[in-house]
Amino acid sequence: MKLLKIIILFLLIFLFLFREPILKKEYLILPQKNNLNFVLNLNTVISPAYGKIYKIQKIKNQICISIILTILDVHYQYVPCDGIINKITYDRNGIFNIIFSDYNKSKFNEKIIYEIKTNNGIVYVYQIAGFFFRRIIPYVKNKQKVLQGDKLGLITFGSRVDICLPKKYCNILVKEGQYVNGGNVIGYYS
Repeated sequence: MKLLKIIILFLLIFLFLFREPILKKEYLILPQKNNLNFVLNLNTVISPAYGKIYKIQKIKNQICISIILTILDVHYQYVPCDGIINKITYDRNGIFNIIFSDYNKSKFNEKIIYEIKTNNGIVYVYQIAGFFFRRIIPYVKNKQKVLQGDKLGLITFGSRVDICLPKKYCNILVKEGQYVNGGNVIGYYS
């Protein structure tokens, strides 16, 4: 009987860790500045992951947002904006640094890089594997047309997701230290 309880407990933990929420439609809308009505804005960018925004940087002509996922966060990632998957690169370098130890060091970790061609330019999404759990599963293919909110992939048991957006006309609505749900609007193009 004790063994059965332990098995059921592990099963419940496993189901919790791999839960797959449905993105809520209200995440995909952006409030207008002049009134309280909400409108669907095709130029919005949604968070590709659930987690805490660790860093926001301006690098060359891009704004890069890094989101740290803990073991308790949802592990699925989502397409941040409509477009076409131009290229998928799996960097199988075998390096698995601890994500929290040094931001610059963890950027060399094994990762999958998605290049998404959008109406506002090229958007890059990086799924970065961590030290303890090293598996990344992509759900899209090269040259596939994708819609905002589609499942992009899965990093087992957390890690880090970076999104790099073309800087021109991009307005960021989030800040470092903020928690975001997958599907929350994190920015828009004006």
